[in-house]
Amino acid sequence: MEKFSVVNGFTLENSDKLERVVSGNMGRGGVLEGGLGEGAEPELVLAHYDKLAGHITKDGTKVRPGSFWDFKAKAPRKVPEVMYVFNIAGETIEVDEPANLSKAIKEVETARVEKEKKVKEKKSKSKFK
Repeated sequence: MEKFSVVNGFTLENSDKLERVVSGNMGRGGVLEGGLGEGAEPELVLAHYDKLAGHITKDGTKVRPGSFWDFKAKAPRKVPEVMYVFNIAGETIEVDEPANLSKAIKEVETARVEKEKKVKEKKSKSKFK
């Protein structure tokens, strides 16, 4: 199991879900069913772990579920669509590279100011002050 805990720099944080992906689930009669096995390709293990919404990080930063598993196609993604998730001041911000975080924060703040401005404008025009 240790060889699958880090795949291509991505850390699979939940050992129970990783165990289920590799070894399978307990079935009838106490026998493990399914599972990819110890000989599975690490990228395939990563995709199936993502399918279970397992907690994935890279350099301590959370990765959005569905980055490696395509839920619409019900198959591993041919090319991962990695998005990093940050929670800042109650806002969830997703960026494709952690280096782009400051730009995304500015965009979120600009959108928030615009929304507040529109709400104030609507309230001032309302007859129910």
